[in-house]
Amino acid sequence: YVIPRDVILGTGIELFDFIAQSVQQFLVDHTINRKKKIPLGFTFSFPINQTDINSGILINWTKGFSASDVVGKDVVGMLMAALRRSKIDNVDITALANDTVGTLVAKAYATQNCDVGVIFGTGTNACYRESIAAILKMSTREKISDYMIVNIEWGNFNCLPVNQYDRKLDKSSNNPGNQRMEKMISGMYLGELARLIIMDLIQKKAIFTQSSVRFAPGGMTTQDISAIENDRTSELIKVDACLKKSGVAETSMGERRLVQQICRHVSRRAARISAAAISAVVTWIDPDLNQHHTIAIDGTLYTKYPKFKQTILKTLNTLHGDKS
Repeated sequence: YVIPRDVILGTGIELFDFIAQSVQQFLVDHTINRKKKIPLGFTFSFPINQTDINSGILINWTKGFSASDVVGKDVVGMLMAALRRSKIDNVDITALANDTVGTLVAKAYATQNCDVGVIFGTGTNACYRESIAAILKMSTREKISDYMIVNIEWGNFNCLPVNQYDRKLDKSSNNPGNQRMEKMISGMYLGELARLIIMDLIQKKAIFTQSSVRFAPGGMTTQDISAIENDRTSELIKVDACLKKSGVAETSMGERRLVQQICRHVSRRAARISAAAISAVVTWIDPDLNQHHTIAIDGTLYTKYPKFKQTILKTLNTLHGDKS
């Protein structure tokens, strides 16, 4: 159930009503008994202040969401109210979890040494298993087990050096100054980064000098640059097709190669930063890498983008050698 853009940018009521209607459709599609009580797990991939298993206050939106009247409110309560508005009385939300936590837990069923969960998709984030003794803001009364999964929200790590294209992208986003690392890594932004570089070259008359085309914001997606980078044809036919879609009718082989190289640089930087972030989390857990660690990863950027996974593995090998 893909959430329409107008719902993402609309009101909180519209957003949660859409989710409730999707639950309604799921119940119908799978002929689920409407008289039976059904526990529902709610995966919510945004920064929340969670103090209970089934409640959490939204801190801020990320990944281009901006639905109004949700920040500062309990998202479980809002979804429960939407379910009741849709006359769904037999479904109760029993757990709220971040998608990184779901990824870690799912893998941990099969691999007990899984202690990090990562998402590389539209956005990016990670979580890890932390010793309860290290969580100082918890009271002694609350420390009832040895470990807790901590949602890092690493997309908001803002200490990386940025270039002129990062600054332009950030300034034009709906959350300037926030989620800086996410804007360098995730699928929502890589296409736009490549577009900004190409636009800079157009303005400097270094490319497409025979064309008056101007790529509009959003005119190049991460799916586009994935296809461009993965083009192995002798004439770079896929690159040519993507450029024609954006209005560039005539291109030389040199220009197509340059566009492919730009896309490769954008994705390679993203993968190398991703590897560095993974390394930072694992070495926080185990500074000398004395133990074996399994990292659960999900997201279309990791699973579908050409060489993204391989670049991460290669970078980890560069950082840690045999221990990678």
